[in-house]
Amino acid sequence: MNPLNTLTRCLLVLGLNSPALLVAENNLIKNPALEGDPVPHEWALADSGDLFPGEIAQDSDAGQEGASSLRITHPPGGGCYTQIRQIVKVTPRMKYILRAKVKTENLLRSSNGFPALFGMTNSAGSWIGLERLDTFGEWKDVEIPCEIPDADTVLILIYFDVLEGSFWVEDVTLVPVEE
Repeated sequence: MNPLNTLTRCLLVLGLNSPALLVAENNLIKNPALEGDPVPHEWALADSGDLFPGEIAQDSDAGQEGASSLRITHPPGGGCYTQIRQIVKVTPRMKYILRAKVKTENLLRSSNGFPALFGMTNSAGSWIGLERLDTFGEWKDVEIPCEIPDADTVLILIYFDVLEGSFWVEDVTLVPVEE
């Protein structure tokens, strides 16, 4: 047997079975590493009405997997509400998994009780999948399985509403579930 053919077959099998390659290939999120200054490219900062958004920055010291992560910080004194979002095209009635790596630190909650949220909604704002985050300094892998209702787009949300504290996120993926 030709050693080059054997090596090629091994690499092909390893490549096709690699979860990292499959996620990267099937990921519907644009700019999953949330890179950009200050708002990540392909993501939008939601209008916060009377409140101002917190400080949004790339944090090269806090990244778990990549070179950096997105950090949202609300300084002491309150009055902050930050929501970063991306509209994603999906297939109605299909199952998906939304994933990210997240971390929070030194949270002083606002009165609504939802300090940090990660998830997706339909165009009307109804939650399809959601995770409330209180990781307190430790990175957490968030995985939200969900089935898309009769919609061809969803809104991926990174939501932070605390009087003070920090929220990091990186490696956002939305992949279809193969059945």
